[in-house]
Amino acid sequence: PKVIEDLKIEVGDSKYTVGSGGLHSKEHQVAHHSDEEHVLIDRDVASYYPSLILNGNYGPAHLAPHFIDVYRSLVERRLAAKHAGDKVTADSLKITINGTFGKMGSKYSLLYSPKQMIQTTLTGQLSLLMLIEMLEAEGISVVSANTDGVVIKCPRELLAILELIVWN
Repeated sequence: PKVIEDLKIEVGDSKYTVGSGGLHSKEHQVAHHSDEEHVLIDRDVASYYPSLILNGNYGPAHLAPHFIDVYRSLVERRLAAKHAGDKVTADSLKITINGTFGKMGSKYSLLYSPKQMIQTTLTGQLSLLMLIEMLEAEGISVVSANTDGVVIKCPRELLAILELIVWN
């Protein structure tokens, strides 16, 4: 829906756009660097939307329960190949699992399931916004964000707090 595309959210000093395609920060042209006081950290979630689909059981209802079983197998194979350094297999399966998610938004696809697609994108975006809000509340700046990750500018003395927030 168009209303989702136009939603703008502010957390701390940063602005974000929430849309059906994902979360995106709206930073100005700026360069950030690690220095003696701060470190830049890029945190990315591997197979974020596929993981949300699996954890939330957001598969197309008309294909349940088999969709989740097959999709889980593909995601697990992709992550195992990525971990093993098998780039060809990992990249091929990435296209497959991400394409599967994309087809949930195509009315011409057997996988068409707009409710599950919106559930996936909104859950992902709200989860990232919650993470950003928790970090900012502790004095840890998020300088950029996109659909599946954030770039953090963390004071070195707050690295332990950052890890607690990210892993909990």
